[in-house]
Amino acid sequence: MGRAHLAQAARAAPAAFPRGPLGRQRPNQRSTNETTIGLVRQFIPKGQPLSLQTPRSIARIERLLDNRLRACLGFNTPAEVLFAQRSQCRNSK
Repeated sequence: MGRAHLAQAARAAPAAFPRGPLGRQRPNQRSTNETTIGLVRQFIPKGQPLSLQTPRSIARIERLLDNRLRACLGFNTPAEVLFAQRSQCRNSK
């Protein structure tokens, strides 16, 4: 999870998701976004400015969230999925 995504989730700003063929969002996208916001809130309470966080504390939060199993990713971590996709791209050349 990148810093931009973490900052967006911490502010509880609506995320921009691609829309399906019928112009509606998929139901699981909203729940995944809400879950991520809830996880970030465990570290940064609502109303607390993100500017109070140090780069080191944000990196720690990113590391913890990136290494957390996600149901939407088939109970893999985001880091595992990213690594697998990068490996596929490199092997396809």
